[in-house]
Amino acid sequence: MAEAIRGRSALATVLEDRVPRGGNGAGISVRECHPLTIVQIAMLPGIRGDRRPVEQVLGAPLPDIQRSNVASGLSVLWTGAEQWWAVGNLERGPELLQALEAAAAGAFAILDLSQSRTVLRVSGKSARRVLAKGCGVDFHLRCFPAGMSVATGLARLSAVIHAADPTSFDIYVYRSFGRELLDWLIEASAEYGLSLEAPHP
Repeated sequence: MAEAIRGRSALATVLEDRVPRGGNGAGISVRECHPLTIVQIAMLPGIRGDRRPVEQVLGAPLPDIQRSNVASGLSVLWTGAEQWWAVGNLERGPELLQALEAAAAGAFAILDLSQSRTVLRVSGKSARRVLAKGCGVDFHLRCFPAGMSVATGLARLSAVIHAADPTSFDIYVYRSFGRELLDWLIEASAEYGLSLEAPHP
């Protein structure tokens, strides 16, 4: 897995072509989070397995519906009924996957999603307004606080949206739709000013 995601991201060339753009006064900034390890943890149907071995590997409880937990450099996101994602840096990937598979004990399905998703971080004072343009979720701070995680539709794309902090949101989409999401964000952010960050080498 680590070797597979060491290469360039699906959006590297696109972002390089568009940077620099905007400026310090921009209300929105967009950057790709890459490379990441993303491991799905799903309880098998009809089985009520012991969560504790999995939670011990994660260093945090599996979060409740539409919530997330952070521990030891991992973000653990709720992504659906009895389903979660563990998200961390590239280096942790092989070790994390192996440890979760050992802890699953026939009660959980463990799947590496690292290559199948593109993740864009949308930040800034106007981030909530931009996301609200393409999604039926209420992004007011009272309804969508930091730490919330939802599986929803955004700009007609299937997405997981995680509020990393009050003004920053990580958006996960299928890798093949990363360009479409980026184009939509650029258009939706036009009235607020947009800053695109160059991808990391």
